[in-house]
Amino acid sequence: MFTRKLETAPRIVAALNVFYGRSERDAFLSELERTIQRERGPAKVSAMQLLARLKFTDRVEPSEEAKPNSSAPARRYAVNELVQQNGHTGRVVAVDLEGRPTQIEKSDE
Repeated sequence: MFTRKLETAPRIVAALNVFYGRSERDAFLSELERTIQRERGPAKVSAMQLLARLKFTDRVEPSEEAKPNSSAPARRYAVNELVQQNGHTGRVVAVDLEGRPTQIEKSDE
């Protein structure tokens, strides 16, 4: 359907992955399998080891930092909210998906 050069262009591959509803993991595994077909020598062996590890090993446990340490839900912060830490006051500029501040601007208030 496409020429080989166009078919393997990163933007085309990304658009086709979105069109067919492939997850990022499935898209990565497909690209890894294409790499195995294309490469030779140590690069091929490394790609095969990575593919085997990703496909056939149990999922890695989340780190201790990611595990909640209490049953109470973590406090969620909002952008522009005033916060105090170590005696300093600041305004939340950005938060992550869990509502934790990722950027705080120093405030004189």
